[in-house]
Amino acid sequence: MYENFLIRVLDRYLKKQSVIMVCYGIGVSRTMAVCVEMSHDENGIV
Repeated sequence: MYENFLIRVLDRYLKKQSVIMVCYGIGVSRTMAVCVEMSHDENGIV
């Protein structure tokens, strides 16, 4: 089911396991909001 990327890692028993990728809702708009929040001054966006 999660075989699209064919990425494998070794678990603690040295058995190959597939990597499952998920999304936590961190998209472009949230990334931009964080950038502005971290790099602004009293005059606006730096």
